[in-house]
Amino acid sequence: MNIQAVIEKVQKLLALADRGRSKTTEAEAMRAAEAAARLMRQHQLEEAQVIGRGEEAEEEVSCHMVEEGGGRTVGWRCIVFEGVCRMMRCYAYRRRSSFWMIGRKSDREAVAYLTGYIARQVAQAAETESRAYGIPASEARTWRHTFRVACAARVRERLTELAMENDAKLRLDAGLSGALVVFQARDQAIARIKAEMRFSSVGKVTARANSGDAAGRAAGDRINLSAGGKHALGIGGQRLLR
Repeated sequence: MNIQAVIEKVQKLLALADRGRSKTTEAEAMRAAEAAARLMRQHQLEEAQVIGRGEEAEEEVSCHMVEEGGGRTVGWRCIVFEGVCRMMRCYAYRRRSSFWMIGRKSDREAVAYLTGYIARQVAQAAETESRAYGIPASEARTWRHTFRVACAARVRERLTELAMENDAKLRLDAGLSGALVVFQARDQAIARIKAEMRFSSVGKVTARANSGDAAGRAAGDRINLSAGGKHALGIGGQRLLR
């Protein structure tokens, strides 16, 4: 097998390992990543020889609008959006009241879906908990805002922790080194775009101190972070589509 054939074989295996773009199960994706890593070691292939060639390796990293704002930015929803982007290895930012991300076009749908899915849970929890706590009507609006901000912040923490855990797994498991190569190349592309352009970050959201803060953080631990089905989160925040 000549070196070009080996490179093409590795690229096909990495495509199978990327569960966001294939129909493979988690076990099949792991086996594909292990096989790709073995071939790269056996033939002493460098990352640059594999990444950047072939259809599966060439999806462009660029800027995409995820949610179009209506003139007013919902602060706590920004926090959820930022957490989802971290998990999906994208960069979250704002343009006025709209939510934008730097990442692959194929990730945009999953980011939008999961942001909406998680945000609906946060909003529903705020309504339910304000009634359960017996918050007076005169204080309910402020209490629910504090609750939503705290809940969203805890969700963002959990998503960030998951992303860090997944990165640690990729670095420790030699069998997943092929997937790590793909993710590192994507991270570098995002960093280049950030360096070339100016962005408004998601920003800090403030809320008044009240019992809604503790209640919101507690509820944040109960929020379901994976919608399941075609938008389930996997290693590196990959999505299951098709």
